Amino acid sequence: MVLLGTVGVAVLTGLRTTILGSATERDHARAHQWLQSATEVLVNDVPWEDCNPADSAGSASSLQTSYQTQLQANSVIVPAQWQEFQIVIPKVVEFASESGAYGSTCLETEDRQRVTIEVRAPDYRIIETVEVVKIP
Repeated sequence: MVLLGTVGVAVLTGLRTTILGSATERDHARAHQWLQSATEVLVNDVPWEDCNPADSAGSASSLQTSYQTQLQANSVIVPAQWQEFQIVIPKVVEFASESGAYGSTCLETEDRQRVTIEVRAPDYRIIETVEVVKIP
């Protein structure tokens, strides 16, 4: 009886671990799929917005808000049981410099912006991030 009970508990524990692992992997796949979609939307569908060299920090913040609002409004693939607010631009938009590095200073001569996109699972256990370079 004890041996049969031990085998039963081991089988149920293995089954539970498999189910939890599958759910986690499914959520990672959904987040990754959503990030891919959001990247395409940001690059192809969200219009380019120029930065203001006189106010680089303020411009970065307004660009962050603008791009995030448009991404949330235009997201084509929102996984089941997820919400639009779970995709965010968590950092200010960074601007390219003449050296190729990115920072908070906007230069009119460099038309490249680095935008970070983040997707958070409903339970916040999974957070996926991607950086996209946006050009006009």
